[in-house]
Amino acid sequence: ARKQLNAAAEKGNTEAVYLLGLDIFKQYKKSPKDPKNTPKLAAQWFLRAAEAGHPSAAEILGDLLYSDMLGPRKPKEAARWLKQSAELGLEKSQFLYARLLESGDLSAADEQSALKWYRRAAMQGHKISQEILVEKYFHGKTVEKDFEQSYMWLTLLERQGNFPPSAFKIKQAINTQLTLDQQ
Repeated sequence: ARKQLNAAAEKGNTEAVYLLGLDIFKQYKKSPKDPKNTPKLAAQWFLRAAEAGHPSAAEILGDLLYSDMLGPRKPKEAARWLKQSAELGLEKSQFLYARLLESGDLSAADEQSALKWYRRAAMQGHKISQEILVEKYFHGKTVEKDFEQSYMWLTLLERQGNFPPSAFKIKQAINTQLTLDQQ
């Protein structure tokens, strides 16, 4: 299968380029000592696919660049690729881009932009983004305290079966603050 992917990738087939990078990366995870399958080699293929507009390749490339798997972290390069895939609607990219913006690794932390991307990911059902929004609105972290918003994100988490134990106390506290119409 690798030969066929290689042939199609060499002809410029973007999906094949992405799949080749993915195959190399998966093989690396199975056998990290195999010199034919390294994160750097996978990243080269992901870069080619991302440059051709492949959203999943951009997401993985951004994630690799922000981790230490390719050497020193490269937040600015990671941001470029994560933003590209986030704008194309990939919820994990939206979450990762929000975390990057919030971290301050690009310059000063951009809490408002991060909040926008957390919301986009959360609207698509990204559990961690939803949990972050519950906390932000409940405690008033980088946003005005808003129990109704916090309750809304809690409700979405609960409906998806993603109700973390820490959310139970928040829900109890919110229930004492909201009227039945607000719940």
